[in-house]
Amino acid sequence: MPYNAFYPERQSRPSAPPIFEYKCGILHNIRPLCIFYVQKLYILQIASIVLTYQIYSSNTSDT
Repeated sequence: MPYNAFYPERQSRPSAPPIFEYKCGILHNIRPLCIFYVQKLYILQIASIVLTYQIYSSNTSDT
């Protein structure tokens, strides 16, 4: 076979375990959703930090 003659290392090279390929496929499929959720989480985190800072500053200014 010319394929084996040109690429002899292709047959002897150990392939990745199917679980790893399965996880990579899942990550590749849900990557846009992950990016969307991460952006949502960052927005919520920044909003909560701003709210806590405003509450803290208003409490310190009242006293």
